Amino acid sequence: MDRQGGVPAPQVRLVDIQQQDGRYLARVQVFNQGRATAAALRVQGELRRGGEVVETSELEFQHVPGKSTREGGLFFVQDPRQLQLQLSARSYQKP
Repeated sequence: MDRQGGVPAPQVRLVDIQQQDGRYLARVQVFNQGRATAAALRVQGELRRGGEVVETSELEFQHVPGKSTREGGLFFVQDPRQLQLQLSARSYQKP
């Protein structure tokens, strides 16, 4: 266990989807349920049709302290409302 009390525990959820200038913005929120800070936290969104991934988008949160929330956005060419959007936290670094 580190001095911050464990490891980060990021949870990603969709806030909403907006159309912007011919593309789609999926606004996401990350809540770090752990007490430890996550630096360079990478979040990925995959658009799927059945079992096939048809488009991906990624973003990075520079600093997500424990028990805090951050918001960001993923841009897609295809409409996420017409496909299955899968969100996941992919990696982080210890600050």
